[in-house]
Amino acid sequence: MSHRLLATIIAALLIGLALLSLRQQRIESIHRMTALHRTIDQHRSSLWSLHATIAERTGPAAIANTDLPALTPAVVSELTPSRINQSGAQ
Repeated sequence: MSHRLLATIIAALLIGLALLSLRQQRIESIHRMTALHRTIDQHRSSLWSLHATIAERTGPAAIANTDLPALTPAVVSELTPSRINQSGAQ
């Protein structure tokens, strides 16, 4: 009977150690996941600030204040054959 009791105690100890090991692995996984989420949030924040900077620098007011030559958008309806001939004659 003492052999059965000893075997039961050893089995319970091994199961307990296995459960503690699994719990420790779970805690480490959660820690790594939290660190990754923090990194993702930092990258997302820097990406949004870059988006804001790009939007400021490429907005109509910012482009109007630059020293670039006046750029006008090309509109196909304005290019009629008569205008093309007039501009080609000059």
